[in-house]
Amino acid sequence: MGPGAGRCENSVRTVTGCVLVLLLATISSQAAGCGGARVPSGNSPLVESSGTGGGSAPALSHLATHEMQPGTHRPELLVNGDRLYLVVVEHLQREEKRVRHMGYTFEPGSGRLDAGFPVSCETEEYGQGADHRAVIVGDEIVVVYQSNIIDPSREYHGGPMEQYASSQSLLLSRFSVDGGRELFRGPVVERATDFEDDNFPDFCILPSGDRLLVSTGGGGGFKMREVDMEGNILCTVGRPVSRSGVPSSIGNSMLYGPDGRLLIFSSTHTPEGGNVTVATLDQEYNAVAFREFETPGRDDSFPTGVLYRDGYYFVGYGSRKDWSGSVEESPYSPYLMVIDATTLEVVADLQVSDRPGAGHSHPTLAVLGDRLFYAWSTRAEGPGSSAPQVLVEEYELK
Repeated sequence: MGPGAGRCENSVRTVTGCVLVLLLATISSQAAGCGGARVPSGNSPLVESSGTGGGSAPALSHLATHEMQPGTHRPELLVNGDRLYLVVVEHLQREEKRVRHMGYTFEPGSGRLDAGFPVSCETEEYGQGADHRAVIVGDEIVVVYQSNIIDPSREYHGGPMEQYASSQSLLLSRFSVDGGRELFRGPVVERATDFEDDNFPDFCILPSGDRLLVSTGGGGGFKMREVDMEGNILCTVGRPVSRSGVPSSIGNSMLYGPDGRLLIFSSTHTPEGGNVTVATLDQEYNAVAFREFETPGRDDSFPTGVLYRDGYYFVGYGSRKDWSGSVEESPYSPYLMVIDATTLEVVADLQVSDRPGAGHSHPTLAVLGDRLFYAWSTRAEGPGSSAPQVLVEEYELK
């Protein structure tokens, strides 16, 4: 895939209005490292610093809903300096290329997108791109994505694509923040066929100094790989899932807390519903502390968007009150939970929208100045429409 290939015009529709005002506690931040050295101070891309706290509680006011074009899904919302980026699933035909993921620069306020750049295309070698996660590292957009070679003998009837795959690969690609020029693409894991040992849906990643942490399913639990920026695996650790540790191998997110320790946000899955959880991991990726945030009468899942700002964790996740059916029959709605980073008490928990989510809604978050952005997947409105569509909610933090 050549740099800048397959560019096309896109637009975002913006719906303005003040939907809610939520009082939050004051927030403050500091950069973090893991194990004392992995993330240099001041270089954690998921930490936004805006003071030392101790002032009056700010208000979170909804300003606008920005709508991407139908057919977009699973947004990764990234911030670098004064710019925001979106990396989404989007299936497009560009000349001879079947694009599976696209990247865009997103303009706050107006919600306008640039022409975009292809992030992944279908290939004979690795098949079709599926789930992905993205981060900013220095002046690069780094994307890790699952790519499946589909078994033509398996009849498609909806659901996750890996159930139709003969092999799964995990690939890493890097792009310049200016213009989306492709800098590197290569495999982390090539064409895995034993899905009990290696399974790559709904994984999560986190920059850690000069490497990435990549957490995937596998081996009956989760696997943590340390990977360099050319996809070379430096080490792999397998750990079990546990109700009192990391309860799920998928739909998680990772973050370095203000004390420099590694956190993994996950969710329980029981007949009584699910709850968001957070575990502290030591340097060997063992869970050494755990907290579950109970919401009786609800099924909470996939806390895929987390950030720390001024003493609080902001967690984007999906929730539903009826979990008797599939996610299509009983869809998740997007929620935002705000947790005191010192006491681990929930100080706010709000439903972001009453529109149904696509899949688990797959929210991600970013803060730019006094704005909080919450990106998530819904179903496009319209008669007979079943296409996913990314929405970006814009809030003012006062």
